[in-house]
Amino acid sequence: KNYDDVEYIGTVSIGTPPQLFDVVFDTGSSNLWIPGKSCTDAGCAGKHKYDSSASSTYRKNGESISIQYGTGSMDGFLDEDSISLAGLNVSKVTFAEATSLAAFFKGQPLDGILGLAFPAIAADSVTPVFDVMMKDKILPANIFSVYLDSAAGDSHSSIEFGATDSSKYSGSIAWVPVVANQYWLISLDDVIIGDSHPGSCDGWISYCKAIVDTGTSLIVAPEGAFTAIQNAIGTIKTDCSNVASLPNIDMKFNNKGLSLSLPPSVYVIKDPQQGCVLGIQGQS
Repeated sequence: KNYDDVEYIGTVSIGTPPQLFDVVFDTGSSNLWIPGKSCTDAGCAGKHKYDSSASSTYRKNGESISIQYGTGSMDGFLDEDSISLAGLNVSKVTFAEATSLAAFFKGQPLDGILGLAFPAIAADSVTPVFDVMMKDKILPANIFSVYLDSAAGDSHSSIEFGATDSSKYSGSIAWVPVVANQYWLISLDDVIIGDSHPGSCDGWISYCKAIVDTGTSLIVAPEGAFTAIQNAIGTIKTDCSNVASLPNIDMKFNNKGLSLSLPPSVYVIKDPQQGCVLGIQGQS
């Protein structure tokens, strides 16, 4: 489900009988974690909590784990249990049971996070869920695909394991090589905004690389690049009256042979409190 066009939440079950949890499927991290029944932090308030004593397939691990995100941290310990998602049953999955969550997570519609990046960045060298699926050969093909709809509040978004859903796109899929098996890191060759060319791959586009991250709500760019992008786009009126007239952002990949065009309807967010705002931020 799309929550305010900033978070996309799906459901997984853990244990036998199944305990249900709402998670972000996050290509920017590699661990699965959910709150445990012992978590009393404000960050765990109102969330579904895992009870290992209620699962016949639970196996104790107990190793401590701490994961830092840009928005807060998770501390807890490791468990092993079976999980089910997208109609697939995966046994002997190691995941984190949170005993402490940062205050940021309070009030968020998610219970936890299911990381889909590579094992190289997994905390405590835990094998990611997708890698367990591949190892156990339960997928028709070793791929997953994500469709994120832009209509806040709807349930049309989806994640497919082992396939793509051709009803979600037209034409053929364009493939961009991953340049490092850590994050889903790809080469970004150029950015053009309308008739402006505010920089080049040799200038403000940091290292000419970009991470495809389903768990990040905004497009994030280095501070220098963000300033140039912001100036090229111009002012966004909070009443949304000029959004349709804003320029497209064209991102170039595969040695500039592939162009991904982002219209303002995609990079402008309609915030319930602030109105229309730029869905891009700078980061030092």
